[in-house]
Amino acid sequence: MNELLRVPFDFCVPTVKVEIEKVQCIDFKGRENHVLLMHIEPSMEVHANQADEVFMRVGNKSKKLAFEERMQLMYDKGERFFEDKPVPEADIEDIDLAFVEKYIAQIGYSKTAMEYLRENKGFIKEKMGKCR
Repeated sequence: MNELLRVPFDFCVPTVKVEIEKVQCIDFKGRENHVLLMHIEPSMEVHANQADEVFMRVGNKSKKLAFEERMQLMYDKGERFFEDKPVPEADIEDIDLAFVEKYIAQIGYSKTAMEYLRENKGFIKEKMGKCR
């Protein structure tokens, strides 16, 4: 039973919050026994097992999620934001610099739009001598 009690802590990343309850019962042989109930509330996080696999409960079955399904679940739970996803093939011309200038004026940033993009959160990278 101790192995079962360790599962939410030792085999789940991040750890799963669980409430344990032992319910007294009579087993099929007529002996006093107990049933172990593990109450697990829904989480706002995506939990993986030790093999870094993620499953979703669908009806009475568990479905292993493919990479794209896992990413979508992370977006849905707010763990990952679409805006944070790098777009390797993007070019500097894809950015509306006038919009960025309006934004930096609103937040009181004193440098240029290009400086903001270069210096904050790595929005722009240089690749083969060209800003991307």
